[in-house]
Amino acid sequence: MDLDNISISKFQKMSLPGAIYYKDKLIITDHLEAVEQFKFACRIDAITILICLDGEINCRINLKEYKIKANEIFISFPENIIQIESVSNLSAYAMLISSDYLKELQIEFKQKLNSYLTLKERPLTEVPFNELVCLKYYYYLIKENLGKVLSESENIVRGLLLSFVYQIISIINVYQKCDNDNGISNKSRIQQSFEKFMSLLAAYHSREHTVKFYASKMNLTANYLSNIVKKYSGKTAADWINDYIILEAKALLKFSDMNIQEIAYKLNFSSQSAFGKYFKQQTGIAPKFYVKNT
Repeated sequence: MDLDNISISKFQKMSLPGAIYYKDKLIITDHLEAVEQFKFACRIDAITILICLDGEINCRINLKEYKIKANEIFISFPENIIQIESVSNLSAYAMLISSDYLKELQIEFKQKLNSYLTLKERPLTEVPFNELVCLKYYYYLIKENLGKVLSESENIVRGLLLSFVYQIISIINVYQKCDNDNGISNKSRIQQSFEKFMSLLAAYHSREHTVKFYASKMNLTANYLSNIVKKYSGKTAADWINDYIILEAKALLKFSDMNIQEIAYKLNFSSQSAFGKYFKQQTGIAPKFYVKNT
C-alpha cells in the first residue's frame, strides 16, 4: 500500500460527518472529531485551512510533530504528508480548497504570502481570538449559501470565498514570523522561480533526482537555478531534491507495506543497494535500521 492521496472527490465518497461539499472544488466542516481517515499518513490534494478555536490536535506534518492549539491557524499545501494522531476537546472549522478551484478564482495563494517558505516550514500561525471570530462569520456565510439553490448562489460563494482567502493571507502575513529575505531586492521574481521549482519537485521527485531536469523544465541552466534557489531559501536545489526524496522514502518505510526493494524502484533507484547507499549517505542510517528504530 502506497501513501494515500485524497482528493475532494475521494472525500465525498468517504461521507465525512458534518462536511458540506461544493462539487469537487471545496469542502467545509466544523466536525473534525472523527480522524479515522487520517490515522495513517496521507496527502490531501487541496489547500487546507484549519482554524482552531479551542482544544488540541496532535499531528505530524512531513514527519514532524505539531500540536495545533486554540487561536492558531494551520495551513497545509497539497504536497505535505499529514497524519493526525489525536484530537482533544476540539472546537475548530476547516476549508479544503482544490488547487484547480484556486486557479479558477485567480487566487495566487503562495505568491500572495510574504514567505511561502516560512509557512511551509512552520505551518501554524498564532492569531488573536478577535481575528478568528471575524473569520468565523465568513465560514457561516459560505456554509449558509452552499445550502441554498439560488440563481446567484455560485457567484455569492465565489465572492465570499475570495474574501475569506484574502483575509487569511492578510492575517498570515501580519502574524507569521517570517524569516529574513536575505537581502533579496527582486523577491517577487525569485520567489516565483522558487515556487515553480518546488511545484515541479512535488510532482517529479519520485522519478527525477537531478537539478538539470528541473532547470530544463523551467528553461534555465542548472547553475542559474541552483543560484536563485540558494539565494531565496538558503539551501541548494540539490539539497531540496534530497530532502524530498528522503521525506518520501521515510514515509514509505514507516507507513506503507512496501518492502525496501519496492521503495527503491518506486523512487527510481537502479537497485535496492543503490537506494540503501543513498539513504545512508543522507541520513547516517541504513533503511532497515530506520524501519526498526521508528
